[in-house]
Amino acid sequence: MTFSYSAVWDETVRTLRAHSTLLIAVAGVFLFLPPLIASYVAPPPQEQGSAAIMDYYSENFGIILIAQLIAFVGNLVLLTLVLDDRHPTVAGSIRTALAMLPAYLLVTIVSAVMLFAGAVLATLPLYLLAPVLPGVMLAIGFFLLLLPLFHLMGRLVAAGPILVAEGRRNPFDIIRRSFEISRGNGWAVVGLILLVVVAFLILMLAVTLVFGSIQLIVDRSTGGSVGAFLLLILNSAIGAAFNTVLMVLFASIYQRLTNGAQRAPAPTSGI
Repeated sequence: MTFSYSAVWDETVRTLRAHSTLLIAVAGVFLFLPPLIASYVAPPPQEQGSAAIMDYYSENFGIILIAQLIAFVGNLVLLTLVLDDRHPTVAGSIRTALAMLPAYLLVTIVSAVMLFAGAVLATLPLYLLAPVLPGVMLAIGFFLLLLPLFHLMGRLVAAGPILVAEGRRNPFDIIRRSFEISRGNGWAVVGLILLVVVAFLILMLAVTLVFGSIQLIVDRSTGGSVGAFLLLILNSAIGAAFNTVLMVLFASIYQRLTNGAQRAPAPTSGI
């Protein structure tokens, strides 16, 4: 089956509409509130630089880890709601997600190691040649050498949906299966994802610019940080919406790659 951007996106929109009520509830609990609380309790550093970032993560590791684990569970709940043919309730999806969490963590770690190792191997020659190459050539070289990593990302996108839809638990078996079904479509998959990511980045930038000005007005009128908190809520909401759309998109990509995109999603309403 041809990997059609329009067909995958139409399936994504159809699934979002069919499961909208439960997806919004799950996103609110698992993807909106935890990052909002974590960002409020441990706000990101204002200073730039690797030292400030390292200090921030070392001081707030526990909060960040808990928020990330909750987000992982939320991802699995979303995938279960849209991919499980038994159409489970939210409570059933949460139980299933918790059971799958160890395998999901292993798949995430193995995928991250693969991407990191690929990045190191790809850019090592340029690091060695950096003293003798002009800056423009270095920039072009880094871009060209990192292109295969984007292809690798496209080949790994189906790993989460495979875990949920096919019941596999071995991370290497899941990754092998992801490579199997994405053969010949790696660039197409990552191209679609990049389009969605860029669209959301533009949306977030526009919203931040508009509401950033409103934030300054509100803070000046209230003499406090109400505006900053409202902007934090807005950013968390956009992040939760983006993550939800991305998970449903991954599920639609998996269905397309396995010739299952024509299956109509049955609306779920149980709790």
